[in-house]
Amino acid sequence: MTATEKKQRECLQKIINGDIPEMDISIRYETESVSGQQTPTCPQDVFRNAVQTWGKEAQTDMMIEEMADVRIMLAQMEIIFQNAGEVEQRFREKISRLDQRLQERRGGAAHE
Repeated sequence: MTATEKKQRECLQKIINGDIPEMDISIRYETESVSGQQTPTCPQDVFRNAVQTWGKEAQTDMMIEEMADVRIMLAQMEIIFQNAGEVEQRFREKISRLDQRLQERRGGAAHE
């Protein structure tokens, strides 16, 4: 594993762990390239740059638009794989698990 790959992996792990520093925008490019294009050292830099360039509101709107696209594709996958029942069951299980965690966090208080 090259030093660049190691640094990229570390950056990705930070993203996965939710450890994304505030808006410290500093794009660093390595000399390595993929398909003739320079690649940033860390995806976080690109993400932060996008937020700085287009703003939080625009990026939030984009996320909502993309999530609608994901819902459409998921519905199509349910048709292709004929697993809508299984998807619904898992969805309900996850909601139940989230509800249980919330109740535990509140000290077992009943929810409304």
